[in-house]
Amino acid sequence: MGEFVEQSLEGLLPVFEQLSHVHIFKKEEVTALVKQCRRFEYRIHKSLKNPDDFHFYADYLNDVLVLIKSRRSRNNYWHKLKVIDKSLIKKISGIYWACCERYPGYLIYWKKLFSFLDKHHMMRALSTAYNRALQFHGRDIDLRREVALWEFFTNASPDNARTQLQLALRMFPSEPRLFAALFSIELNFVDKVIQRRKFLEQKLDGNMGQQKLTDEEARYAIPIEDAVLDLKVAEIVMNAACKAVSNEQSGGMLLEMWRECCKCIDVPNIRRLQMEIENKLGELNNEDTRIMEIEIAVSKGKDIFDAYNEALEKTYTEKMHRLYLSFCEEPARADDPFSKDKGVYLIRSIILNGWAGPRDFEKAETSINISITDKGMEDFYKKAIEIFEQFNCAFNNVPSDSSYTIWELALDFTIQHAPNKIEKVTIIHYFKNFSLTFLYCSVELYSVIAVRELSSENPDHSIIRLAWDTAVLEHGTDSVAVWIGYANYAMKHHPTEVSSIYKVNSTT
Repeated sequence: MGEFVEQSLEGLLPVFEQLSHVHIFKKEEVTALVKQCRRFEYRIHKSLKNPDDFHFYADYLNDVLVLIKSRRSRNNYWHKLKVIDKSLIKKISGIYWACCERYPGYLIYWKKLFSFLDKHHMMRALSTAYNRALQFHGRDIDLRREVALWEFFTNASPDNARTQLQLALRMFPSEPRLFAALFSIELNFVDKVIQRRKFLEQKLDGNMGQQKLTDEEARYAIPIEDAVLDLKVAEIVMNAACKAVSNEQSGGMLLEMWRECCKCIDVPNIRRLQMEIENKLGELNNEDTRIMEIEIAVSKGKDIFDAYNEALEKTYTEKMHRLYLSFCEEPARADDPFSKDKGVYLIRSIILNGWAGPRDFEKAETSINISITDKGMEDFYKKAIEIFEQFNCAFNNVPSDSSYTIWELALDFTIQHAPNKIEKVTIIHYFKNFSLTFLYCSVELYSVIAVRELSSENPDHSIIRLAWDTAVLEHGTDSVAVWIGYANYAMKHHPTEVSSIYKVNSTT
């Protein structure tokens, strides 16, 4: 293992030398860095590996990288980036890769690798990592969607994005998130093509047509059919999604599609597609419809709280209450007293309508200075008092010989809602008799059985031995008298067995 550790450290040798040579780190700091890296290398190369060791090593090198950047800013020294910084970044990515290959079934480890590669703009490595992760987590819908959106918006590869979503839709033909992502890609593809064409036309008008196009420009400079520019493909995706997805899930999907249309306002005929989505959302007439109406009203200058109030009147449901509450609790409105008062009203309404959970009650007691829970339970306590009064009235008016069923009902109700009012019975004869079958007999009982059997005219020694064996089995670990009695019996009637009794006693 030491050879592998030293070989791995040799890859960082130029980093250690340059850190000391350019005076980013002192010699003592470089020595401490080498020792710490060697410790981590031994931990990740041991036979019994732990995923935390890989991440501790990567986090440590990340901290070193941050410190190097801080020292560079302080010294205003930006040379040797490839030898120092790039080498460390490559080493960290290799550690994350090794962890993912060692434990491929944990998606959280892959996400750490994706985040690191994306942070340092390692696009080729990130594309490879995504494809490798999909080999193990190909049925993860969120991962498929993430890869497709990254391929389109970051990697500028619409073909790869479509391929990923089409493969995912074959496995999950009724998944609304995949249809929404595909709609977004098709819509933004048209938007990018139109923008690129305008940009290229400006270049041609400026006599710059002979300039070489960049890779991204070439991707969107290909000839496109008029049907694509007329948003026919996006419309087909939207119609197919409405047929495949259930009404309960289609609301959020259509709302996401509608928001994408609002972003691409420069695309021709976008208003036609947007109106079609608005009509489909209007037919659903649910919380997603109200959110669309709120955003439309706000875009026209209406106060957002008034829009939410109107939506709550139209759709008085738990989901609408919670959407309004989450809006009031956004960090941007933390200091708004009106939002706080509205949040108090919404929490109270949720509790009174029976939709509250434990977190709602905790929020009511901790973040609001009034006892909302007491108000929410007020009707329950009033009803319980009325029931107890009805029981008392029944006991006074019904004869005692025919009031058994009333007493039974009263006891059941009281046990459920006021158990401290009932006298608890601690000993029940049935369970007492039942437990006696599992209790051990006393040593004296076995001794009496043996003595009485010996005093009979024809003693049965098998019964006597059974009595002593049972006594030893049950009380041999905590009673010396058992062994003495058994030994006395054996010395008189079976002297050859005394040694075996002694051996058994010594082992217990």
